[in-house]
Amino acid sequence: MLAAFENQQGAVLHGAAGAGKTHLGRRARVVLEQRTGDEELLWYAVAGSRDESTIPLAAVDALTGDLEAGSAPPRRFARVVHERLLAETAGRSVAIQVEDAHLLDGDSAELLAHLCRLGEISLLIMTRSTTSPALVRLWRDGLLARVDIPALSAREVETLLGEALGGPVDASLVREVMDASDGNAMMVHELVRAGVASSAIVPLHGMWVRAERAIPDARLVDVVRSEVDQLTGDERDIVELIALAEPLALATARHLVDPTVLDRLTASGLVRVDQGMTVIRVPIPVLRLPQPAYAECVRLGIAPSRRRALLDTVYGSRVETAHQTIAGHQRWASWTLECGLDVAPAELVDAARSASTIGQYEAAIDFATAALDRTDDPVIRIEAHAIRARELRFLDRPVRALHDVEQAIELHAALPPGAAAATRKRWLDLHELWADVQQYGFDQPELAFDVIDRVHTGSAALDGEAAQRRRMSQISRRAWSGDFGPALDAADELAGGLVPGSKWSLQAVAPAILARTWTGNTTQALAIAERYAPAATAYDASMPRIGAEIYLTTFLLRIVSGRIGDARQQGADPRAVGQATRLDSALTYAGEARLLAAEGRWREADERFQIAHRMFELRDPSGFAAWALAGEAHSAMMVGDRQRAEALCLLVDHTPRRASRAFEADVWSQLVATRHGLGHSDALGQATAMTLWAQERGFHLAELWALDLVSSIDPEIARESGAADQAAKLALQVDAPVAAALVNHVQAIVAGDHVLENAAVAQLASFGRWVPRRATGTPSPLSRRESEIASLVAAGLTSKVIAERLHLSARTVETHVARIYTKLGVNRRDQLAAALRRRSA
Repeated sequence: MLAAFENQQGAVLHGAAGAGKTHLGRRARVVLEQRTGDEELLWYAVAGSRDESTIPLAAVDALTGDLEAGSAPPRRFARVVHERLLAETAGRSVAIQVEDAHLLDGDSAELLAHLCRLGEISLLIMTRSTTSPALVRLWRDGLLARVDIPALSAREVETLLGEALGGPVDASLVREVMDASDGNAMMVHELVRAGVASSAIVPLHGMWVRAERAIPDARLVDVVRSEVDQLTGDERDIVELIALAEPLALATARHLVDPTVLDRLTASGLVRVDQGMTVIRVPIPVLRLPQPAYAECVRLGIAPSRRRALLDTVYGSRVETAHQTIAGHQRWASWTLECGLDVAPAELVDAARSASTIGQYEAAIDFATAALDRTDDPVIRIEAHAIRARELRFLDRPVRALHDVEQAIELHAALPPGAAAATRKRWLDLHELWADVQQYGFDQPELAFDVIDRVHTGSAALDGEAAQRRRMSQISRRAWSGDFGPALDAADELAGGLVPGSKWSLQAVAPAILARTWTGNTTQALAIAERYAPAATAYDASMPRIGAEIYLTTFLLRIVSGRIGDARQQGADPRAVGQATRLDSALTYAGEARLLAAEGRWREADERFQIAHRMFELRDPSGFAAWALAGEAHSAMMVGDRQRAEALCLLVDHTPRRASRAFEADVWSQLVATRHGLGHSDALGQATAMTLWAQERGFHLAELWALDLVSSIDPEIARESGAADQAAKLALQVDAPVAAALVNHVQAIVAGDHVLENAAVAQLASFGRWVPRRATGTPSPLSRRESEIASLVAAGLTSKVIAERLHLSARTVETHVARIYTKLGVNRRDQLAAALRRRSA
């Protein structure tokens, strides 16, 4: 941008309100003054305002002084002003800073354009939207450079938060701020300031996290309201109406507001046209305010009586459900219930579905409950019970969920024969839901298998789709209980079949990915994942957990196979910004922690695991807590927190496995490594048992892990049992990148070659496998941070890389390394791994 003042006559900074135009313009001004010297550059300030936007030349009185335009043509008057300014400056350069150029009256804008064209005067213009044609022509003709200031990306928001808070920021906090601000710099700053002030954003174990949802405070509300209050009455009505009803269908808005006023607001950037989705999944244009946080500020400033009056203009005359947006439908139901208006129970059930789709699970339960309170119609009651049961299961309230689904099944069984036959699909749906509650809520997979077999066997002759549904349900349920036999049979079929086949076939994709991963055919697992991911996303509305399952199993596949860079690129969270999906946030925390552990960033991993732990204590709808706790135990051991690692190992043993059974190989590997690091005498027995368990199931990758653990724990036993030969045979069946490194490590240990062993340790670390080291019976002389850095140095990482991973300076890392050398009695990095190994002997 600064080059524009050297090669052109200035610049136009174009961006939304709060994008940072003024800040960037002022920084540019400071730099220009530093380059030219304060005495060589004279600045004039001009600002547009809504109050004076219709008064000719009101904004430029600082330039015109006592000159009167009178009847002089604009160009002649501009020459007079131009001469006056140059005379005043006595040879110095002249620059005019113009803020809110979109609010300039036409005459002021034209005068500025003429001054620029006359030469020797530069302009630095900040504008929110397209300004007057006279100024537009300046950048069109190349006199000014146009600089568009986009919204911040998620990565830029993370950087901004880290700088503002002075430390690393949790991914969930970044996501929430990004969702609320849409990357608007001013909104990001204000939301973080308000969050810190209200303790919604707090430091935890060296990282900033969200303790609760950050909401705008009085200061931010006042800033937004001051802007809204400057609007005309018609403009304010539209802005407040959209704030209450967004996303508001454009077709609906056109019947409610003056199109001219709406066009003016859209041109100014206060209202934006976006794409929404109706209840029946038809894309339509919708209206929104600039950012969700902006809309919330507007809503907070609306008095209750005015709020009701505005909503009445939208919902007073009934809009057909099919033509409403999903969020609008949910808001309509909330408003009608709040006002005590009569709502048909069937419409409340539809609203419950809409609320569920956008992640408003408690609202879905409320709507379903309201429908049950208003009707005895068995068909409507069946739907309401089913919706409520599904949401209660996701909120990890299995007892209430089971009651609801059993009520629905009982009502369905009492339907007349004709009605029951017509809703046969619903009969199957209800029993699938009952099985979900039993398997994932109560950890009773056998009951789930039994009821699915019985209900399908008891059905009339199954058509092709029903038969496919039954088979895929069995494959999915068996796999999530740890039985991958049926999934292995389906993997080849999925790899070569049509995409998507049927939506029911998508249930088998995540199990097939895991099945191929544990058996070692990770290339085919990845091919299946990449093949079906787009189709799963398309079905996310009707089968909301399928897309998340495929995404997260692909993520784990990349980690355990050694594709760490690919896992980092993918990320642990499948949700796009602003998107709701049926995914437990604790699982994304645990996934990110598992990746950080694979990268050797143990302290960060431990912090993420602890956050996931607290979340799983509140809610664990599917049963992934055991897997996360095993990872936390390993991280706690690696950072030197032996007491917590011991407690976590016991906790894993007493935590119901549920869906964690599908990750049992990873759970077992983490626990054995942790027990070995803690010096448990049963670590060898556990590793040997894991080897036999993996052999029985044909899990070649898991068996290779187990052999590596046996070798690390007891080289003599590994030598006697032929671990090196068996590892070499397994490597022929495992195509994971980490396989060769595992074989090299086992063979080096068995051969007693410490040089090769150290090289293999470093190689394993690059693939995300960290060789456990057993603690001595006495307290370690190394601090937690020193233990963490020592493990990274032993893996061959440089101080620079370690500093980047741990968010430390290279100097701090070198200081820690020096202390480690002193405590361990070594003086070179290549001696450190051997010293650690001696301490574990």
